[in-house]
Amino acid sequence: MGGFSPRKQRFVDLFRDTTFVRSQDLLAEFRTGATGLVLSFEQVLDIFGQKAPKILDDIAFHGSALLPCHKEEPARTFRNRRNFLGFTIEEVAEKANVSIEDVLHAENSRTRTSMRVLTKVAEVLGLDTRFISIKEGKKELGYLYEV
Repeated sequence: MGGFSPRKQRFVDLFRDTTFVRSQDLLAEFRTGATGLVLSFEQVLDIFGQKAPKILDDIAFHGSALLPCHKEEPARTFRNRRNFLGFTIEEVAEKANVSIEDVLHAENSRTRTSMRVLTKVAEVLGLDTRFISIKEGKKELGYLYEV
């Protein structure tokens, strides 16, 4: 990897061989026993793009970084996308092979839901799982994430 700005190169040097784990609302260095979605350094750069240096700076300084683009995410996008597609909560639960309660939690911004459940629901809704909580679904795109 080369051609990075000095700031980004610092993070490449610091985190190049690091494995990360993300939850609904946090990204941190992977530790034994951690649950969540496991990401490589390259995946973090790909998913977070220009925000990656800030996120990596937070991880270096605080041990983790907050991810949500908005306090209502991903619940708002999941709910809007499900309604846009005309699916009931029960249909999403069945297609995702999760409980109705799991779908209700995924659509409630006051609850935290495992990445396993969020990923399954997002896949049923045709959402890019890389951007759960990171982007808001765009109404003009049928509540899909803008890539």
